[in-house]
Amino acid sequence: MPHLLRIADRLSAALGAAAAALFAVVGAILCYEVTLRYAFNAPTIWGGEVAQILFAAAVFFSLGDVLRRGRHISVGVFQSRLGGGARVAAGVFALAAVAVFAAAVSYWGGRIAFESFTAGRSSGSMLNLPVWWQEAALPAGFTVLLVQALAEVARLLQRQAPCRSDSESVL
Repeated sequence: MPHLLRIADRLSAALGAAAAALFAVVGAILCYEVTLRYAFNAPTIWGGEVAQILFAAAVFFSLGDVLRRGRHISVGVFQSRLGGGARVAAGVFALAAVAVFAAAVSYWGGRIAFESFTAGRSSGSMLNLPVWWQEAALPAGFTVLLVQALAEVARLLQRQAPCRSDSESVL
């Protein structure tokens, strides 16, 4: 089991690092676009659309890593008043809810992306890029969130410390 937890952590961390790189690329594209638009009155036809696709991918790819690091928004008022067993139960319940939601989004988002792929839908812009590229980022990111949520549930049930660089709680 510890091996599977490390795999989930590494997957989340790798996609988190990829998301950080994508955010940097988006920033560079937007700076380039703004410079061309306002300094030279010559905007690109690709900048906005490519930045949008990469931004969406970065947001969804970061989900698992954010959970792994314990950085999701949480309310700890009630959790801090619970004893050890009740705290674990509350954590398992919260993470199970995240896992169920992530599974649903992964399933339905995957269906939408697949339908777009098979139908050959495109953006309709000047680039006319396939929309499934952007749509596929959603189920990919939520699938990693699902895997990380299950890993965190396993850690709680084994009473292991969460995989974090700090001491913050998942809840």
